[in-house]
Amino acid sequence: MKHYHIELVDTLSNAIEEKMRKDLVDYENSHGIDVNYKRFSVVLTDQSRNAFGVLNAFTAFAEFILMIYG
Repeated sequence: MKHYHIELVDTLSNAIEEKMRKDLVDYENSHGIDVNYKRFSVVLTDQSRNAFGVLNAFTAFAEFILMIYG
């Protein structure tokens, strides 16, 4: 029986990032999906326009991927 390890990391190595990106692009292209990467942000402000929450996100492939800070 194989044993696997799950690890929470702050960043991915370049090698893992590149493999993930290539595999996802190949998969999406094989299903006729245009790969489009567009970053956008949503900023939560108070009445004085002071920012106290930010949602950074980007479209990737046919999905939304969210990165939440704050």
